[in-house]
Amino acid sequence: SHMDRVSHAVDQVILDHSQPMTLQRAKALGASMADGGSTPSSLILRSCAIGPTTCAAMSTGISASVFLLHVDLGSNPISDTGASALGEALGHSVSLTRLSLASCQIGTAGCAAVSEGVQKSRTLRDLDMSDNCCVQQHVMPSSLLASGGGGGVVYNLKACCSLSAALRGSSTLTKLNLSLCGITGTSC
Repeated sequence: SHMDRVSHAVDQVILDHSQPMTLQRAKALGASMADGGSTPSSLILRSCAIGPTTCAAMSTGISASVFLLHVDLGSNPISDTGASALGEALGHSVSLTRLSLASCQIGTAGCAAVSEGVQKSRTLRDLDMSDNCCVQQHVMPSSLLASGGGGGVVYNLKACCSLSAALRGSSTLTKLNLSLCGITGTSC
């Protein structure tokens, strides 16, 4: 497979749902980026069935790469565990300027970890956390449901507000997408 050995000349790695990122591939890519063997500037891995373990395996390479500018992991079920690994990677990355984690099933703990990583980052300018960061998995009484939440979806504004605070506390972040997270103008 073309992902098993990534060459030095790769500028972008682009996969989609037809080419799932396996744990073995993620470990190989992460190790290759960490040791300078692979130097992509972009990883576009939308809907590649990347779970928490696979995401954590790639995070080492993300934090160590000096050329990686853009990572898009949108629509992958990385959850809080994967987001925590990425949050740690953000704090160490010397090149990453754009990260998309839209629709990745990230909850409170993952948002907190990403927020911490954003505040430590010296390079991240654009973060997309839309459609996941504020959704709790449990069902609350209807009187506590956010308006428009319906169907037992409960918005966790504390998680989104921590990301909003990261925007205000970051010296580099200029764009933060929290759409579809239940935030109103007076929430945070």
